Amino acid sequence: MALPASSLESLALRGGDLTLRGSDLALRSGGLALRGTSNTLRGTSSKGGLSEKDLKTAAQLHAALEFQHAERVLGLGIPALDEVLPQRGLLEGSVVELQVRGASGAATSFALCACRAAQHRAHTLSAPALSAPASAPKLSGNSANREPERNWCAFVDPSATLFAPGVARLGVDLSRLLVVRPEVDAVERTAIRIAEAKAVSLLVVDLRGALGGLAVSHHRWQKTVRRLALAVKQLATCVLLITPAEARASLPLPVAMRLEFSRSSAESFEVRVGKERTGRVSAARTIQLSAFQWSAFEGGFAPPARCEGWR
Repeated sequence: MALPASSLESLALRGGDLTLRGSDLALRSGGLALRGTSNTLRGTSSKGGLSEKDLKTAAQLHAALEFQHAERVLGLGIPALDEVLPQRGLLEGSVVELQVRGASGAATSFALCACRAAQHRAHTLSAPALSAPASAPKLSGNSANREPERNWCAFVDPSATLFAPGVARLGVDLSRLLVVRPEVDAVERTAIRIAEAKAVSLLVVDLRGALGGLAVSHHRWQKTVRRLALAVKQLATCVLLITPAEARASLPLPVAMRLEFSRSSAESFEVRVGKERTGRVSAARTIQLSAFQWSAFEGGFAPPARCEGWR
């Protein structure tokens, strides 16, 4: 795979010597940045090839390139839900539709569980680090031992029906959840601006609301979904759209995957994969609502104790 010309100063073969110099190697995917101020791989045939240090650096660079181009999946950490999804999770860098028939509680809980998983997992998702140069300053003891901050998630809630205590009970860190309540006419513009800001790991856009009364133009959202997909294509970000099945148009939204939710009883709901980009659809599967409870989550993190500061 060819590296971008802007990333490398020179690639030259001189009499059996291979020299690869990068003054500022940057690989970016959703805020991912790997930088080496002077990464040099040298091999001389007369000296018997690359040294052990050079081979280690080359292996790290190869692993970083593989990470950049690999498909990354966000698992929810709930076996009953992950088993329904074709890749046992949500594909990052894509737009997923949560199509709801009837009450929307299951789809909203699903989206919030995805927020919880993104917050708890995102700060550990990083490419293999390149060795830092010897001249690089070392972190102090307090900085080196500091726990990395969790990534942000955003929830566009034009109907203003998101209930903070309920969100907290699902284990979502409210201090890292951006809730935006725009006017209905501004939902598209708001969603695109958040996605293009590259500041969140998961973006949820509720186009249905708890009562399903939002007047959303399905035709306009055809173009909006394409813009959202382009905005997150190279990022470790997933976009979830909660839509009403009752307003389904003849031309479906151009999403990477569509999950269809319906309430089967007071204690359970049904979900099926109605569309997937590789054609892996599935029949409806019944899941208990208790699967959303914090105790069902396999992340091993303590739930937040308070939900102060919510307005």
